[in-house]
Amino acid sequence: MNKRLSFGSAKAQSVLGTAVVINPATDYVQFSDLDTEHNQLMDNVPILSGLFTNEPEVVGNLNATCKGKIPLVSGGVAVAPQCDLLLKAAGFTATEDTAPVGGSKFIYTRSINQVDLSMCKYDCQGSNARIYSINSVMMTIIKIMLESGKVPMLEFTGQGIAGGAGSVAYESTGAVTKPTQTKIPYYSSNDVVTTVLDTTWPLVKADLEFTNKITHKPVMTGLGFGAPEMTDQESKFNFTVLADTGLSAQPLTRIRSSITPGTLSITFGSIVGQRVNITTTKAQLLTVKDSATGDLVSHDVTGKYVDNTVIITFNSDLT
Repeated sequence: MNKRLSFGSAKAQSVLGTAVVINPATDYVQFSDLDTEHNQLMDNVPILSGLFTNEPEVVGNLNATCKGKIPLVSGGVAVAPQCDLLLKAAGFTATEDTAPVGGSKFIYTRSINQVDLSMCKYDCQGSNARIYSINSVMMTIIKIMLESGKVPMLEFTGQGIAGGAGSVAYESTGAVTKPTQTKIPYYSSNDVVTTVLDTTWPLVKADLEFTNKITHKPVMTGLGFGAPEMTDQESKFNFTVLADTGLSAQPLTRIRSSITPGTLSITFGSIVGQRVNITTTKAQLLTVKDSATGDLVSHDVTGKYVDNTVIITFNSDLT
């Protein structure tokens, strides 16, 4: 039998810029999608010759990117969510509140916290696998996508150095111990409550985007790249709400009256004790335009998180 099995693993590096060895069985992350790609830099070298089209090319540095998706759901009453490492590598600071009865809250605050990852993707055929390794990965983009009736997702793009710990190449082969893939029931983003500048609006969908500028320090050894550093951030959102003449404040009215930033709070999840809340007190609305959701009138609203101020809390309804 030649059945293909793909999965991914990730582990935080204890020292920035220094790859760690990954155990595919214990460092397994339940990605919905994961892909890696290396980017090899080549330079043309001019030579004193009439054959200008035959200039030699010199292979230079090698870096890599990774892209994927993962459900944005609670890991359980006492377990961190599967997206924990991805949020940390996107500059979020993680804390665990163990005070609530019956479990823990897992709180992620947007910051410039510096965490990088070693990551591997495995394409298995039988007992052997083709392994794609990247180290010193930080997330350049984290996008949270919520839509009525669908599983909430976190989409990510990361940037790192091709290859793994020791002499592991970007692409290698070998036998791997496969993880135990536990089936976790995911619950769609029903029971959503959205508060925008003190007004509850009927949310249809929302995209929250957190962008980082990542620069790998130039070094004159190895592949020419060293530890990554986060040098800039941007946080913004857009969402669609159904038009409702009964709203106490219409979107355009709220934009015109929101001289100072205010609250934007989104809570979702249908399991008591495992709900997720994304909130800020510094939401600034920027634009609004009329749109259509099927045969229904709606509004498309854009805005930004002033000072990148946003908190994501898993199990937010635990007290």
